[in-house]
Amino acid sequence: MNATIHNPFLTLDVNTACDEARVLYLDTLARMQQNGGQPVDWLERLKQQSQSNLDNYWDASQKLAFADHVQGASVQLAFTVKEWGLYRVLSDLIEADARCSYLDPSDPDTYNDIQRAIEHQVVYLATELLNEWLRGAPAADCVADGSPGRSAVVGCCPERR
Repeated sequence: MNATIHNPFLTLDVNTACDEARVLYLDTLARMQQNGGQPVDWLERLKQQSQSNLDNYWDASQKLAFADHVQGASVQLAFTVKEWGLYRVLSDLIEADARCSYLDPSDPDTYNDIQRAIEHQVVYLATELLNEWLRGAPAADCVADGSPGRSAVVGCCPERR
């Protein structure tokens, strides 16, 4: 099948959220390691709270995508991405504490690593939302008047091949 893939969930809001998640990660990394760091039990509580927020944002994103509310799902994806940046920094700080190591926020490798991790996470989440959106599509997705349905976005409408 010759399919053209376009993911409607990858919006400017999501792109901006990626930048904000990276900045949040690096700033939090710097702040949390000042003066000897933070107590691990406190970091664990913050991580649990962040996980709960992630679950709520992601659940809302999936429900909106399934219901064909693409813009709303994209906005929720942006919230999810920013929260994931916080969750990731808390996880990394807890792991660094266990190894008795310091994560240097000014190190180019740290910057590149979080940038790649965010990009990977966004692609994964946007693909999951696209799948959820297509699952919610009605069986007759190619509309009789010739306008494309949801399936046309990925090029699988027989009339569009």
